[in-house]
Amino acid sequence: MRGFPNAIMNSWQRRGCRRLQKQLLLVIPWMAMGGADKINVDLVRILSKAGWGVTIVNTLSTSGQSDISAHLDFSRPQLQQYTEDIFTLPHLLRVDDYARFLLYMAQSRGVDAVVLSNSFVAYNLVPFLKSRLPNVIFADYVHMREKHWTTCLFFETPCGDQGGGYPRLSGKLSPWLDLSLFVSEDERQWVATSVMGLPEPNARQHTVYHGISLPTLNSDTRLRVRQILGLEPQTLCIVFVGRIVDQKQPDVLARVFRRLVAHYPEDPAAVHLVVVGTGERFDQLDRTLKWNGLADYVTLLGSIARHSVPALLMASDVYFMPSKMEGISISLIEAMGHGLVPVVTDVGGQSELVRAGAGYLTDPDDEEMMLSHLVDLQKSPSLRVQMGRRAREIVKSDFSIATLEKRLPSLLLNATALRTIPAEHSAISDLSKAIEHINEDVSGGEHSMVSVLNRDC
Repeated sequence: MRGFPNAIMNSWQRRGCRRLQKQLLLVIPWMAMGGADKINVDLVRILSKAGWGVTIVNTLSTSGQSDISAHLDFSRPQLQQYTEDIFTLPHLLRVDDYARFLLYMAQSRGVDAVVLSNSFVAYNLVPFLKSRLPNVIFADYVHMREKHWTTCLFFETPCGDQGGGYPRLSGKLSPWLDLSLFVSEDERQWVATSVMGLPEPNARQHTVYHGISLPTLNSDTRLRVRQILGLEPQTLCIVFVGRIVDQKQPDVLARVFRRLVAHYPEDPAAVHLVVVGTGERFDQLDRTLKWNGLADYVTLLGSIARHSVPALLMASDVYFMPSKMEGISISLIEAMGHGLVPVVTDVGGQSELVRAGAGYLTDPDDEEMMLSHLVDLQKSPSLRVQMGRRAREIVKSDFSIATLEKRLPSLLLNATALRTIPAEHSAISDLSKAIEHINEDVSGGEHSMVSVLNRDC
């Protein structure tokens, strides 16, 4: 394509290797450290293992940090295990050139599928790209709806006041998407019924649960880590793993734990909280815990290496996360896979994982119930064992990495049979309107993606 040199080519082309069976263009916002980013890494790993070549394009800058992630380049080393073909648009081009570059990437790599995830730029450019690449599969991976984020696509006039974030954009763009993958059935149903006005999801919309390899529990590791943390054998170890941001409600975490400690005035070894993660609310959480005299009852670890998390989970008993929004938390799946009992909020698709007998679900505002469940778990080790065993069974049966490794490549390949070219293409693939809309968003308007990220909603 004119304007971009042929010297930019995929790693298999540079090495003079034969073309791999299939080629994927993955368009994502950045390479940060959240749950969606972990899914992106697993997507690349799984498809690479299945014989796909992968090119990655980031549509936001990966330099510096954001309110929702301190490391926007965090997962680059993991992604580079599978591909060297990684580009970050704001580091290379003006917004006006984004569409041309993405088209060039698709054509020069001979891509068979384009997958987008959480990218406002990509969603707005799909009609244009689809009109130029009619034989390429277009798919999206849909994570968590944000009900307070009002946004729209360039062809929606007026924009309206419907919230929902990226899942809403997925529904509105459905005529141009050959495949939509949802992290939860709750998300899939909401997009189909609330956004698209359908009685049920269509054949191109699929729920694909994220999966993990069920860990082997090690009692020696548990004992060793608990000793490092200074925990007594009878201490209930509660762990939180995640970004310390408004979405996770760290203020609720602190208030409920303060009341839990107060429940055992004569037993300072009754409970202990371990917090893993960083974010814009980290310093505030630290101050709150110290102000309430909880420093001896809490271990704030900040950001730790991913490979260190399993040992910490083995040393813990309960996973507590009072989020106000989730799809299905990846860290929750990992915690339950380690036999921890979850006390989490009934938001998004969490109830699809935390089922009867495997933990507790509460309303995001019900701090009394959160406290009650933690007290019950503290006084009954047998209940913890019973629920933890059930939690592992659920992860093993429905959230295994083996199932994910089979489904993802199959769904992409089978999407060819469902591929359609909407008649509206000629009318609304107006590239100039899409670019203008993206430029307005980049400038940080009230409802823009940039504004939302800075508010950390």
